[in-house]
Amino acid sequence: MTPHEETMAGEGWLRHAAALRRLAASLLRDEHEADDLVQETWVRARGSDAALSAGWFRTVIRNLARDRMRERGRRQRTEKDVARGERMPSEDQVAERLEVARRVAEEVARLAEPYRTTIHLRYFEDLSPKEISLLQRLEPTKRFEIRPGESAGFSVVFLNPPRGLREFTARVAAAQPSTT
Repeated sequence: MTPHEETMAGEGWLRHAAALRRLAASLLRDEHEADDLVQETWVRARGSDAALSAGWFRTVIRNLARDRMRERGRRQRTEKDVARGERMPSEDQVAERLEVARRVAEEVARLAEPYRTTIHLRYFEDLSPKEISLLQRLEPTKRFEIRPGESAGFSVVFLNPPRGLREFTARVAAAQPSTT
């Protein structure tokens, strides 16, 4: 039996397999991929005429792990690029959002003071309720919500605040009667 055949036979291969699996797992941080690398190394060893030493096996594992990591990086970049394209709103969506933003700005402009300034500071300037209360010298416990009203189209009720401009815009848009 040649040294190559001895290394690949039962005990010889098993002697290397456990160490190779640990090396592959430490390089990839994934046990399943580590098993795949060890199997691929075994396939390459079976087809190789090289002297199969522990160093040869470690080199093959490292090279395969490096190739795997490069492929993983390429796949992640590709998926990220594709996802970026999917997130882009259509022209109709942009037009609809701009129309909602215009209507929201008009409705906020029609509100009486101090509601107009408070809503502007909170949802257009992104100030916290605490910052607004300090600026306006108000109690920081007030909360408000937009509801359909009679005079200016909306009234402000102190209850449950929207969490940002997007939620605020959505509430105002939902409260307005459709123009279609």
